[in-house]
Amino acid sequence: LLHAGTLIAVIFVFRAELNNMRQQLMLNRMQQYQQTEQKRYPKARLFAMIAFASIPMVITAFFYSMFSALAVKTAFVSVMLLLNGVLIYATDQMQEGKYSEGAFPFRRAVIVGICQCAAIVPGISRVAAAYGAGAACGLRRDRALHFTYMLAIPALIGIVIVDLGVAMSRGISLGEVPGALVAMVFAIGFGIFSIRLMKKIIEAKQYG
Repeated sequence: LLHAGTLIAVIFVFRAELNNMRQQLMLNRMQQYQQTEQKRYPKARLFAMIAFASIPMVITAFFYSMFSALAVKTAFVSVMLLLNGVLIYATDQMQEGKYSEGAFPFRRAVIVGICQCAAIVPGISRVAAAYGAGAACGLRRDRALHFTYMLAIPALIGIVIVDLGVAMSRGISLGEVPGALVAMVFAIGFGIFSIRLMKKIIEAKQYG
């Protein structure tokens, strides 16, 4: 339920964007390859980019159980956490990008989706991997963070489905439910706080 809590937090923080995207999709004008339509319906184009960029994560899901076994290897996870820190530092040193999602090339969006797959390795942050890839591919910092969390939604939905399937196959004890619900509530609260904090830090920082 921790992943479910994180999913709820992302949806809550970006609820206005998601509603805007839904409205533009309902207009049935998602002509993503025409420049005029990109300008008029940028959120519909963003939806298409998220769909394409999520394909690598769907493929990676088939290897989830193989990599999850590495989570108990303390030395391995420690090295990956250090690598994660190096990734975050390197991203912070990059030059500011020039793209918003409305002009971001689809092929670069797919590259971000591929890099997001690194999070299947225990110790690697999905947000750090996707955010770093977005910045490296030319997205402005604020839009890279925004695209990262939009891309997180289908990934988290998939993880929640897998987790529920595993839990149901093993059997769910009623005694574990209250603790799991409390953990989910904390995940929602800390998720909302951390996302908003990251947005404020990035929006306040100037990049050359």
